[in-house]
Amino acid sequence: MEKAGVMELVSPIIYTDERVLGQTRSVVKAGPDYFALRGIKLTEGRIFYPEEGKYRAVIGEDLYEECGRCHMIRIGNADYRITGVYQTVDADLSEMDDSGIIIPADVSVSYLFTYGRKGTGDILQTIL
Repeated sequence: MEKAGVMELVSPIIYTDERVLGQTRSVVKAGPDYFALRGIKLTEGRIFYPEEGKYRAVIGEDLYEECGRCHMIRIGNADYRITGVYQTVDADLSEMDDSGIIIPADVSVSYLFTYGRKGTGDILQTIL
């Protein structure tokens, strides 16, 4: 009899576009496990955690330089505190580029059951 796998890491993912620094940019709404699942390494700061609230962001190196190494960034109609900057080399970022933004997902994993892009959700997980 085959044993069922155990879920080690899981993250909701929502792909969307938002206005940032006068341009439309890729934004990924995800949970903290997203960083480990995608192999994203930070060059500065840290990831965000749900208990901190939703107005936190991790941004790509290019965007960080473009905003003048800022600590806050306006995404859409809200201001977000930048908690970290991610290294774009060697990261599995097929859905975004180095000027992308990762912010906390405001939905639970159980809510996301549809795979899609640009405003719809996905669940990223790894099974042992």
